[in-house]
Amino acid sequence: MRLTVGCRGKMRDGQSENGKFKVVVKVYGESEFVGNGLKFATRETAEEYGRDLSSRWTAVEKWKVLDA
Repeated sequence: MRLTVGCRGKMRDGQSENGKFKVVVKVYGESEFVGNGLKFATRETAEEYGRDLSSRWTAVEKWKVLDA
């Protein structure tokens, strides 16, 4: 668990520097991660979306949440 301070531009847990997160996926047979432009207000919401997406797409090899 990442523990950070919430003042003067520093991040709190579950927050990015600019307040947005995105999900990127890597599918079997491809070498790079790609995303779709959706942005989420919290890391938890982005993680929920990533889990849901990977359960529906059969070709997802990996997925991750990044600061948007």
